[in-house]
Amino acid sequence: MLKNYDNDQINSLAFTGSLLKGTAHNINTPLSSILGRADIVRLRLGRLIASIHDQDALQELEKSCRDINLIIDNCNKVSALLKNTVNRCNTSIQNTPQPVNIAGVLREDLEFFMSDMEFKHNIEKIFRIDTTMPTIVGAHVHFSNSFTEIIDNAQAAMRDNENKILTVTAQADENSIVVSIGDNGCGMDEQMRLSMIQTLEHPVQSCDSPLSGLAYVAVLLQPYKPCYQVESIPGNGLFPDYRRGHDCMGVDAPCIAAQGAISSHRNHMAVVS
Repeated sequence: MLKNYDNDQINSLAFTGSLLKGTAHNINTPLSSILGRADIVRLRLGRLIASIHDQDALQELEKSCRDINLIIDNCNKVSALLKNTVNRCNTSIQNTPQPVNIAGVLREDLEFFMSDMEFKHNIEKIFRIDTTMPTIVGAHVHFSNSFTEIIDNAQAAMRDNENKILTVTAQADENSIVVSIGDNGCGMDEQMRLSMIQTLEHPVQSCDSPLSGLAYVAVLLQPYKPCYQVESIPGNGLFPDYRRGHDCMGVDAPCIAAQGAISSHRNHMAVVS
């Protein structure tokens, strides 16, 4: 998502991001006060409605009660966004191995993408995420940044489509966890497909400039010894899977996989064992 910014802009955004947690806290304090007061007003209105028999006055009170309910509902939505932002700030710096809930990572990433108005309003989203999947030991930021990069690339690949469809599924499959991220982009030719596999299977060891796309994903996931499969069907998009199990490397290591198609000429990842 930062590929369109220069280094100065990235540094400025990084500084702003480092203050997001404190900003969320500063917003949450008055928001909690508003919610508390609104709840009190709702209780008072409920008592008044129960004691008043004048129909005109009763209708006005009921309108006020509906308004208060709307205020509370929207305040709760803002509160949820703030909690997600704080959680994002916390997990974004977690680069030490620990049990990672892949379903939770995907849900948080997808919720955060809703801050992108193009993603929120102009893309049909189909999410099927099994919340009972086992955890994977690894760094949260490795998985989150990988999924974010793939979703961002999928979104870019569909830019010229009138009807954009993003599909994200995650489920346990025997000894594996399978994550599939698909778009309905235009697909790719065989040469590009092989080039993408080469990029994924041979991560860059050192680079003077920040990596992006598949090159970045390959480096992030290298510690988990993944295996990759990339398939492309013209007219379809990307369907990457993430697998953890014995079926990929012969060891208890995660496997990244992709079924379906990888769209356009941009960097996309498909991962299936």
